[in-house]
Amino acid sequence: MVRRFFLSILVLLLAFIPSIAQEARSFISYQKATDVVSDGFNIYCGTDNGLIIFHGEDGTFQYTGNPGILLEGHHIYMVAAAEELSEILVFTDRGIYRRRADESWEKIGESVGPVLEWGYDVKRISVKTRSGSFTWLLNRFEMTRGLQVSVHPIHRGAPDFPPLDPGTGRPVEVVDFALLPDGEGVLIAREGYLASFSSSSPFVRDKNGSLFGHSLKNVVSDGDGGYWFVGQFINHFKSGSFSFDRVPELNGNLNDAAWVNGRLWVATRSNGVGYYADRAFRSAVKVDAGLLDNNIISIRPEGEILFLLTKYGINSFNVLHPRQVREVRGIDFFNVSQFDIADGVLVLLHRDRLILARKDGTVLQKLTASSLHNDFLNCMARHGTRLYIGGNMGIMSYDIATHESGVVKSLREGVSDLLVRNGRLYAATETGLYIIDLDTERFHVLTAEDGLRSSGIEKLFAFNGRVLVITSQGMNLIP
Repeated sequence: MVRRFFLSILVLLLAFIPSIAQEARSFISYQKATDVVSDGFNIYCGTDNGLIIFHGEDGTFQYTGNPGILLEGHHIYMVAAAEELSEILVFTDRGIYRRRADESWEKIGESVGPVLEWGYDVKRISVKTRSGSFTWLLNRFEMTRGLQVSVHPIHRGAPDFPPLDPGTGRPVEVVDFALLPDGEGVLIAREGYLASFSSSSPFVRDKNGSLFGHSLKNVVSDGDGGYWFVGQFINHFKSGSFSFDRVPELNGNLNDAAWVNGRLWVATRSNGVGYYADRAFRSAVKVDAGLLDNNIISIRPEGEILFLLTKYGINSFNVLHPRQVREVRGIDFFNVSQFDIADGVLVLLHRDRLILARKDGTVLQKLTASSLHNDFLNCMARHGTRLYIGGNMGIMSYDIATHESGVVKSLREGVSDLLVRNGRLYAATETGLYIIDLDTERFHVLTAEDGLRSSGIEKLFAFNGRVLVITSQGMNLIP
């Protein structure tokens, strides 16, 4: 009987492990698009971080997939594809790859560096690079030196009638473009982003292939099924597509964001805080309105009240009256690394202690790192009134309402981020992603061997029913 019980537990555990590992999907973000080319059915978009595919059948971009399908992490120099060609080749910084029938990639040669020109006929693909010229013989599956067909620059420049930017009404500066037979196309703008367009419309579409920009500070629900991605730039995800807006004063100047009262409020490094609307940063609140600093580290809403964390303390204001600023500061409000608010209680995480305080600054409780079984505290996540705190020796829990505490998981490595979702606690560490079932306390660790871009996990975000995992080498989506 006892043996049967332990066998049943083992079966449940083994079922839990592959169910997540098998669904670890790659997620492409990019800083610069490098090439676009059509094979008559799809448009293949090379970037500095992998391949994005525009599917002609439904007009959507594919930016996620099984590990390896999108050559994630590769700097793609050129994609060789055309209606007349029976194969697709991709030239990257890691080698030359041929697409198989199952959509995986076969490495057929070492990298030849950036491709300058290319050409083809039905039997051959020739390329000219900085290190020499090469020809792939389609019927012999062989790479030879030298050019066997005439070549031309890999970028086509702008179409005869470049699409217009809907924000400015001016033509988009186009570096390269590719078209499908039905007139649907994808272009590369001079700034480096992708955009879809149609020969039947004068305006470019707000579809940019995937997340534009590598760094990511927060992912915020827009309350209507979409998400705002706040990092180097602001991207908006809606109905399966990403759009990117150019806002000069926000580019590279973002720390955090929150959706409050139907608006996206953004915290900046040098411009204080304000809201983003109609492709612009509006109503900036700065030091002259009473902020303790123009560098806003993070923001948290409670109803219509927005709380702002700075190096020197905490500010707050009603978003309907943003220039009526209040402040809370003191020794425990100085140099806070992370904060939150729950049931009117401010939660302040320091490297060496956790502080609970009223909104007027009155300290309710102070917990040292040692009382939380750690030397240093790195991060926290809140689920209702329960806090999960990650440090250099593991994860603790603490309930704000009942003051109950406990050890969730002891670890040898430090925890860099925590996320609670659907009864599971996700913990980012330098050796893998811990996924802990909070009801049963069963856990599993995902690493690069399970399809993650890297075992070094840095940040975690809830996104579109899944968890977006930021690793040291790129991004993944998991259940």
